[in-house]
Amino acid sequence: MHFCHLTNIERIPEPYVREAINAKYELLYKPTRIKASSNFEKSSLVNLIKKKFRGVQAEYLKNSPRSIYDWHTDIGRQCSINWVLKSNPRAVTMYRTKHEVPDGVKSFTYDLHEVDYTLYRPTIINTTKEHCVINPSDTERIILSLTVFDYSYEEVRDYLLTI
Repeated sequence: MHFCHLTNIERIPEPYVREAINAKYELLYKPTRIKASSNFEKSSLVNLIKKKFRGVQAEYLKNSPRSIYDWHTDIGRQCSINWVLKSNPRAVTMYRTKHEVPDGVKSFTYDLHEVDYTLYRPTIINTTKEHCVINPSDTERIILSLTVFDYSYEEVRDYLLTI
């Protein structure tokens, strides 16, 4: 599995949801994304994570209506802890792996796996695996994404499951 629900961590406090919805987002390149800064970096949870890991960063990310954040692996991070703060039933994050075929046969098919986020609850995802975000609706999707730099998905997941 390329993601894990962190059911032991409380849901995101309401002030951060309001901050995300009212934030001023900017379009950035390399890679292209729509983001805004977050005060979540000052939260007690992030301070606890910083005691174990160095290099922690929080930001809000937006997926525009009727958009796809194409298939990719993240640059500069191996995992992210994500809270979906605003969404719709049609928005989806997916992983893909090549469909198994005999050696020497080129496959154009993939096995797809959906990340079943729970609104306002944290899920850690392995960003070294190919994934995308599809938002075919008329409503934007906003997440809080917490990056722990320089540590593997397994290291961060295992620690977060114990706090």
